[in-house]
Parts: sequence; structure tokens; C-alpha cells
Amino acid sequence: MSRRSIKTLPTGPVAKDHVRTFVRHHGRRLPDHLRHRLEMHSRALSLHLTPELQLQELQDLLEQFADEEKYLSPELRTQFETLSESNRRVFVRELKLLAEMKPTEREAYLASMETFRHTELGLADCTPAMRQALQILGLNHPCSLKEIKQAYRVQAKKLHPDQGGHHDRFLRLQQAYLTALKAHRLI
Repeated sequence: MSRRSIKTLPTGPVAKDHVRTFVRHHGRRLPDHLRHRLEMHSRALSLHLTPELQLQELQDLLEQFADEEKYLSPELRTQFETLSESNRRVFVRELKLLAEMKPTEREAYLASMETFRHTELGLADCTPAMRQALQILGLNHPCSLKEIKQAYRVQAKKLHPDQGGHHDRFLRLQQAYLTALKAHRLI
């Protein structure tokens, strides 16, 4: 989709009919998944914004679609599809920022973000208790909260006493899981 296909905003007062016409006109030119997003976004906006602001927001969304086509690789699309509309905008904005950086700036930026995430999650200095808990769960440091929960569920199914597992091993697994959660500051 090119930026030339975006209609300019009408001048003067804008009626709801202009918004519907805008969505219908641009929806025909978009692939199904983008047309659906445009229509859903239009419905959500109609509850909160005036028609003028709706048109401006929809025009921004069309520009977002053009950026998505330009910056998203097929691998990134699988992660992208699960995001909400606001998170999608942040994701594409971040990708645009990274694409416009020089390689050395990009490396420094990504390294600083990784350090920030590890510090934010409390993973910068992993304690021996945390390392032991992760070892019981069958994980290595660093790991995400999602990985911890998934490893716990898988092992809990195997070790649960009702499933033929040993009671002491199951209690040790639960203790390791709680230790890992505390390290992530969720409890």
C-alpha cells in the first residue's frame, strides 16, 4: 500500500458519513486482515471521538499499515498478530527507530534495553537459591516468567502424587516455583 492512496481530510465540518465513506473507500484497497483492523478501530473510535478526530486517527492507522508493510518481516508478523492495536503501534515505532539507527547505535541501544529488562526483572544478579530453583524446574538463567510457568506446569503434571509421582519431589518442585516467582517480584 502506498502513501498516495491515503485521501486527504475534508475541510470544514465533518459528518459521520465522511468517516464511513473513508473506511469503505480505503477498506476496498486493503487486504482482509488490515480491512478488519480498520473497521474495528473505526467502531471503537466512534464511541469516543468526534468525526474530525476519528478521520485523523484512521489516517494515522493507514500510515501505520504502510509502515508495517515496510518494516515487518514474516518472522516478526507471528509475534505482531497477538498484540493489541496500541501495542502494535509501539512495536512498529520501535522497529522504525531501530531501522533508522546506525549499526553501532543500534547495538548500544539493544544492549542497554537488555540490561534494563534484566534489572527490571531482578535477573541482573541471580542468587544461588534462584539458580537452584531454576535447575529443579529444568531451566537455565536467564529465563522469562512465561518459561518458568510453563516448566512448572509440565513437571507438575509428571510429579503430582495423584499421577503416580512422589510427594516429596512434588513439594520440592512447588518450593522451587515459588522461589522463582519471588525472584521475579510477582508475589
